[in-house]
Amino acid sequence: MSNDDSGLVSVSNLAVLQIEDLVVRFGGVAAVDGINLTLNRNELRCLIGPNGAGKSTLFKAIAGLVQPLSGRIWVKSEETTHLPPHLVARRGISVKTQVPSLLEGLTVYENLWIVARRKYRRQSCKKMIEPVMESVGISNDSTTIVNTMAHGRRQLVEFATALIAKPSIMLLDEPAAGLSDKEVADFAKLLHTLPSQMSLLVVEHNMKFVQMIAQQVSVLHKGRLLISGEPDLVFNDTRVQEVYLGKEATA
Repeated sequence: MSNDDSGLVSVSNLAVLQIEDLVVRFGGVAAVDGINLTLNRNELRCLIGPNGAGKSTLFKAIAGLVQPLSGRIWVKSEETTHLPPHLVARRGISVKTQVPSLLEGLTVYENLWIVARRKYRRQSCKKMIEPVMESVGISNDSTTIVNTMAHGRRQLVEFATALIAKPSIMLLDEPAAGLSDKEVADFAKLLHTLPSQMSLLVVEHNMKFVQMIAQQVSVLHKGRLLISGEPDLVFNDTRVQEVYLGKEATA
């Protein structure tokens, strides 16, 4: 990212998301403190760090759920820094939160229908829903009431609702939380099919899952970006081991 002679900021053609000098404060505390981050087209980047590092706040700022004190955010070539969440979503961002936010008393299909209907005409919804259910592996759950489903299956339904809009960028907040080892491995395989369709930014604490999926890893610590790079480089960095991974990193 650079400034041209007109004073305008030039955004990389490869980037679908760029964050420049972003600061978010709550009272006197800087939850995000001058972060610069780029997510390129068809990239799967994991965002890791200890509790309180600023990961969730950064996600909320990208999605328009909190307003930064300073800094700028671009989605593709358009600045979205101060747009409300619904307008950020229209720029191609979908968010899957850590806790599933589904309509508990409705079926899987009905949940997906409601989300699809916000964007597509009625006659197009079925054509959109069925391929998504198939790709996520929940076709057999179509008529199941959501509140009767196990946690892992509910996570897949939530993920499917984020896919319905065909986003160019998906933000995933701890998608492996509460999943069994088999479910983690299955979900990792699913995510490997997606970078050809979209870019993914994943907040995650499960390091085995991160190692399964990440092309690039960025580490936050005390609201700042500590290091970014390929997984092997990041996990072998002594600073990362000291502030986050600890003994587990060298086990």
